[in-house]
Amino acid sequence: MAIIKGTAGDDIILGGEGNNTLTGGAGADIFELSAINLPKIPNTITDFAPLEDTIQIDLPINGKSSDITTVQTGKDATINFGTTQLAIVQNTSVNDLTNIISLNAPIAATPTPTSVLSILGISLAKNLFTTDTSGNGFGISAFSQKPGSKVNEIGIVEIDDFTGKIGGIAPGSAGYLQALVGRAKPIFSTLDGSFFNPAKREIGLDASKTYEFFQVQDGSIAQLQQQITDGKTPTNILFALPDANGNSPIKLTSNSTNDGYRVSVNNDELVLNVTKLDGVGVNTPIGSKSQDLAQGRTLDLTDFAGQTLKVDITTTSSAAYNNNIGFYAVEDAIGSILLANGTMLKPGDANYASEAIKSAVLQASKTDSKLNQDVVGGKIYAPVVVAQGSLTDFVNKNPTNGGGANDIHAYFNYIGANPDRTDHFRLIGNNTFGVEDLYGGGDRDFNDVVIKASFKA
Repeated sequence: MAIIKGTAGDDIILGGEGNNTLTGGAGADIFELSAINLPKIPNTITDFAPLEDTIQIDLPINGKSSDITTVQTGKDATINFGTTQLAIVQNTSVNDLTNIISLNAPIAATPTPTSVLSILGISLAKNLFTTDTSGNGFGISAFSQKPGSKVNEIGIVEIDDFTGKIGGIAPGSAGYLQALVGRAKPIFSTLDGSFFNPAKREIGLDASKTYEFFQVQDGSIAQLQQQITDGKTPTNILFALPDANGNSPIKLTSNSTNDGYRVSVNNDELVLNVTKLDGVGVNTPIGSKSQDLAQGRTLDLTDFAGQTLKVDITTTSSAAYNNNIGFYAVEDAIGSILLANGTMLKPGDANYASEAIKSAVLQASKTDSKLNQDVVGGKIYAPVVVAQGSLTDFVNKNPTNGGGANDIHAYFNYIGANPDRTDHFRLIGNNTFGVEDLYGGGDRDFNDVVIKASFKA
């Protein structure tokens, strides 16, 4: 049960899945009830004002307004859909319940909210988030995950409106997925078993924008980008935006226990908490500046030019392979490296792999702790993992990164540099990356090496 309160202005107060106490406060409020996902316990509306407020009921596609009835019970009025109680309206006569609007699915046909229940500067409506001018982001953490779950990436994307359009392109239309990956921000992936990570990240959001959660199943946003580049159509995305029947595999509900929201993915396969940020801004630990980019599994120290920082690198592993890790400097977000002769190499160029590895710093093995290491600021450092060998072994035995599955290989953050065109990295927290060490993706558990970096300026 949640106690949901509006602001002093005109609000839309969502009843969600029921068993909530809804208070609109001053202003002309809309209390929104669902006859699509029928509540087991009705909502309670505490302050319905007949001359100002409205009750809106979302009907299933074949639902009829005549299915909605009202019953007087003492001082209160009850609103029913068929035999199900949707809400108890306190201290109200059924004769005052004239401001009931019924709307059939699809959900996109309903009016765009001007103001909704607001927690932490973010409003929840239609299973989507809308920011106001006071909010600048949220904190999100993994709360629980069912055993045996795939390593799925959770992301968020800014959309144009409550229909889910991106850059004017509607969901399902040509070019929509390309528009999605161009705007999307990865939040994190979660590993299974003993490697499950209840990590928290704080995500910056722009004011007065609408955002949608989505999940890439057994994949990443970076891998989606590569598939689209290769002319393929990804089918492994779950969206929070409800379908025509009001259903979604990602469900957002208010959570009174943490002053925020609960996000359930695929019937609680993964449960997330969205919480109020501490402080006035988003906490971005040193190194994590670029980790809201699709291929941002890097350590970005560009704000520290001219400084030498201290870094602790720790690794853990469940792999049989003797994997080794290094970080090398890149010039931009696509992973270009600058050679001493002024030549710029991009991922996939000849000699990229060997030149990147020869320049690697902060090297560690799969279960190392390299503490209090010096690193030069002003650069972006990208990770590379050599499976079944050292970085020197790679340069001597397979500098072109060619061959088949049994050859020694280097796997990069940038998919274009990988011989199997597969994403071998996952972001699993600030400055924390999981690695899959088998050619072609192997068992896709991404715990063959888990790398964490912590910086001190």
